[in-house]
Amino acid sequence: MESNYKEADVLYKEILKELPAHSDTWQNYAMMLEQSQNWDAAIKARKEHTRVNPTADSLVSLSYMLIFTDSKEALTQASLAVEAAEKEPYGYLNFYKQWEEDARHYHQLMKENRSQEAYDFIMESEHADYFRHL
Repeated sequence: MESNYKEADVLYKEILKELPAHSDTWQNYAMMLEQSQNWDAAIKARKEHTRVNPTADSLVSLSYMLIFTDSKEALTQASLAVEAAEKEPYGYLNFYKQWEEDARHYHQLMKENRSQEAYDFIMESEHADYFRHL
């Protein structure tokens, strides 16, 4: 399995060198990096994905990835996801607003050095299924 991830990483990098603005490739590459638990590279890939495709979904996915490493930036990305959702016709605005509220509360708890309470809170969020996936 490890060698499959290494091979896939090489192939994704080759494709992205040729097609640096291909949103689906960035999305799939980020997901592969998450599955292989290469978190730093996954965050970088998610950032590139949001650069080429700044949709509410891509922004909230980046926010999820950042919540445990940079709660302030996770909150920023959550806010951007809400802004993007307001412009999209899909009707999931409340979903993104709830995540923004959760990210804001989590960030506040972290600023107050209440990390266990913050972690417990975020794991109870309706968005926690994403974290269980990781």
